[in-house]
Amino acid sequence: MILKLKWNHLVALTLLLLFLLSGCGGQAPGPGTLRIAVLPILDTLPMYVAEAEGYFAQAGVEIEFVTAASAAERDQLLQAGQVDGFITDLVALALYNRDASRVLAVRYAMVPTPDYPQFRVMAAAQSGINTVDALRGVPIGVSEGTVIEYVTHRILEAEGLSRAEIATVAVPKIPDRMALLSSGEISAATLPEPLASLAIRQGAVVVVDDTQHPESSCSIYAFRKAVLDTQPGTVQGFLAAVDRASALINADKAHWNALLTEHNLVPAPLVGNYALPDYPGNAVPTEAQFADVLAWLEETGRLPSGPAYEEVVDDALLPGVSFYRIRPALGMLPIAAVIVTRKDATERRCAFQGRWGSHSSATESGCVAGKIKIKKNTAPKYSPILPPSVCAENGDVTTIFSQVTV
Repeated sequence: MILKLKWNHLVALTLLLLFLLSGCGGQAPGPGTLRIAVLPILDTLPMYVAEAEGYFAQAGVEIEFVTAASAAERDQLLQAGQVDGFITDLVALALYNRDASRVLAVRYAMVPTPDYPQFRVMAAAQSGINTVDALRGVPIGVSEGTVIEYVTHRILEAEGLSRAEIATVAVPKIPDRMALLSSGEISAATLPEPLASLAIRQGAVVVVDDTQHPESSCSIYAFRKAVLDTQPGTVQGFLAAVDRASALINADKAHWNALLTEHNLVPAPLVGNYALPDYPGNAVPTEAQFADVLAWLEETGRLPSGPAYEEVVDDALLPGVSFYRIRPALGMLPIAAVIVTRKDATERRCAFQGRWGSHSSATESGCVAGKIKIKKNTAPKYSPILPPSVCAENGDVTTIFSQVTV
């Protein structure tokens, strides 16, 4: 018993000294390179603006853009480990993590707003369809098993159609979907912006879009878990640069035509005439949004059981959230957790420093790192080693725990 107490005190003292040496607000070491897969979609504009304005360089982050012609090509790059981060959606996020936590969402990339949709359910000009009721039983062109099909189902269900009344037909490639809609070979299709706006120019009719049902849509920035574990400071710098760029775009939307053209983010006929959307601030998808995606995947038989929200969504690296490192001494295997709050004190998250420098986030009720759960102020295996006042100057740290028994 005496030996165990001495060992516990030694662990706590070592962590305390290392924490103090590293400084209260020590961020993860940072400058590094991130390989980001990019599709020719409007969601990527803040990254190109951040690069052009020097925001990435100012954050100490070097970005290597890896172009992908399609989501399938992007996913191949991800599986081969050739990219670190990318823009995706919640349906894809759930499927990426069907067996284990491999990819985490760290920020919204795009969301619909009252003035700017992400997706529109369109009808062919010659179809005579202009109401949701008229879509009952009409095959709608979608990409099956993707966010396009999910959004189609959820929007139409919210508008009063039952699942049995919603018919879809697989048209995976968006150019093919647009061509079939334009020719009238299909009577309806779901299209993303800005291609939906181009379809309107070609005569298509908007039946309904996600401005009325914004909870159904979003795109997200996501990173491989291995990258978040080893380069948290680099990812944090990336997110800070994206936040600055998003604010700059929102303040002057007419300034970016050259970048839109250079990266083919808007169809040529729309350049100079297309109103850019409002890019979102620092936030992540809600637990309710992800739960609904999982429910849909289960309903459609594509994913019997999905990952937990906290395993695949992490806002710990967004600007305004601090995290702290405590390096264990050589030969020791403690895992330290710091419970932190946002500057506005509205949320609590946790950051971890283990043997390999891993970190994670969780809700106020506890902290989860892999399979180890640290209950705030309750678990007998963990004891506080620093008082809440240690970092009182920035108001972030509540309590620090260290593992003292295994």
